[in-house]
Amino acid sequence: MATESTHSGTAVASGASVAGLVLNPDEVKDWLRVTHTSDDTLIEALIQAAMRHVEGEIGRKLMTYSETEYRDDFASEMPLPNNPLQSVASIVYVSTAGTTATAAASLYDVDTNNVIGAVRLAYGQTWPSLRGDPDGVRITYAAGYESEITFTNATELVSCAARTFTNGDIVRLRNSGGAFPTASSFEANKDYYVVGVATNDFQLSLTSGGAAITFTSDGTGTSYVGEQMIPDDLRVAVLMVIADMYENREALGEAKLLVNPTVERILWHYRTHLVT
Repeated sequence: MATESTHSGTAVASGASVAGLVLNPDEVKDWLRVTHTSDDTLIEALIQAAMRHVEGEIGRKLMTYSETEYRDDFASEMPLPNNPLQSVASIVYVSTAGTTATAAASLYDVDTNNVIGAVRLAYGQTWPSLRGDPDGVRITYAAGYESEITFTNATELVSCAARTFTNGDIVRLRNSGGAFPTASSFEANKDYYVVGVATNDFQLSLTSGGAAITFTSDGTGTSYVGEQMIPDDLRVAVLMVIADMYENREALGEAKLLVNPTVERILWHYRTHLVT
């Protein structure tokens, strides 16, 4: 999982490697009508660049990242700048004694339902007292639409290095550049229930707590899982940005890409900074 950090009020983020590619290079090559392999390394780099461009424009993470938000103090509601919010791992603060402590999860609620996720003080609770250090509150959380997964036929397990799930979670799947495992009922845009969780490994079922789906191959291409999947038009926007950069890689800079009218119309609807 890639990691980033932000400071509340300044929106300064550190650089980070991408948490997997949002598109399989084979799908991108089909889009570009490229049949040779001499540009494979370039195309992978363009996928990362286009993904970061789109994420920066809309204030949302396409793949799962581990994020850290630094604040000077607590608040009754603390919006988090990177979305969609998946979960909050911890809230660490500097106490009045000058030592670091972790806030009990019972102190706060995590809002993952709204466009901009947030941490809210739970009813009847009070935040701990702080010594007053700059960046004295550190919120570590996971954000993003999807995570890359692998299917292992030998064990009939699904593995996700970027995040963990809980039995009963409802998820969807996507494949890029290939196909889901054979002899299974896996398909895109269909709800599945997580069962048999063991750290980063799990299985999928058609019903809550039901029998795990069996499969007879590892699948091909790249497969993804998420509770919210990347909208199709955002995926197309990434492909269009890649095409712009590939076709004009010696002539255009970032400033030119920003005025692609079709991409702009797509991204407009997803910009979280427009939400009030």
